Amino acid sequence: DKRSEERQRYQLENKLKSSIRHLELVSNRHEKSEALVDRQYQQLLERQDELHRSRNKIKSFEKQKSEKQEEISNLTSKLKKKEAEIQKLNSRIKSFQESNEDFQSQLKQCMCELRTLKRENASNARINIENSNSR
Repeated sequence: DKRSEERQRYQLENKLKSSIRHLELVSNRHEKSEALVDRQYQQLLERQDELHRSRNKIKSFEKQKSEKQEEISNLTSKLKKKEAEIQKLNSRIKSFQESNEDFQSQLKQCMCELRTLKRENASNARINIENSNSR
């Protein structure tokens, strides 16, 4: 009877030791799992921060892009106005050149007429001198 009690006690102690080892293993696994969950949670927080920073950068770039597009639009509008002004000036220059060509042509004609009148005047002056000498 004593042996059977000892055997039972021995078996119970072994079961108890086995249960304690099992609980320690489970506890270790649980602690490791908690540590892993904590690390993963920290990584998640870091990724969220990174995501927020990236979103802010994107918003900033989109704002800059919008500002640059507006600037390009304004400059394009100014350029079109300047091109229209240049066209007007080119038209005025062409008109002036045509007027100048007409003036040059008229001036040549006048110079020819002036030379003709000078020759006639010189001829008339000679004739007048000859007439006054013959009197």
